[in-house]
Amino acid sequence: MGRQKLSQYYDAKFGTLSVSRGLHKGEKALFSWDITMDCTDTLCPATSLCEYEREGKCKAMTLYLKGVTNVIIGGHIDDLSEAQLYRVGMHLMPLYRTLIKMKIEELGVGRVVSSDDKGKFFSHPIYKEMREQIKLIEMMWKTIGLHEVSTEVPLPEGAALVGKDYYSQMEKAALAEEEVTNNKLRSVK
Repeated sequence: MGRQKLSQYYDAKFGTLSVSRGLHKGEKALFSWDITMDCTDTLCPATSLCEYEREGKCKAMTLYLKGVTNVIIGGHIDDLSEAQLYRVGMHLMPLYRTLIKMKIEELGVGRVVSSDDKGKFFSHPIYKEMREQIKLIEMMWKTIGLHEVSTEVPLPEGAALVGKDYYSQMEKAALAEEEVTNNKLRSVK
């Protein structure tokens, strides 16, 4: 059916402790645990990269969670039961919230790969935690039944401008960068 705009009430309550978001078309109750923390300004690991205002709610977290909400709920609200919508808002959104917090913390990681006294390489533990969080999100998608609703997840607004292969290109670039880093570390030893 295509992406639907969520109600102004839903939008006004986004990022707050008010988990009740009203009714969709007067029928389906909407709830979401998408609380957004206040900006920590210079204490944030992303402060040198942040392009947003440094007051109020963390804009990076807010935009990330709104993007997820728009893709899942806005894109499939008519296809999901009220129970599925509840689980999206109260189970899945907190997992995405944790993931974006990890992603922000990851920006403060000085070294992605380090080595111990014996020369054995290991990745920073946050990367394992992020992978585990992504696995939990994937499992929750299946548990809720979202994978049955749509096999094609619509791209966030703006991503279409860079093409369908945007995310695979990003992943390839990141893997290439990691390989360069690993090679440099090996040559130092």
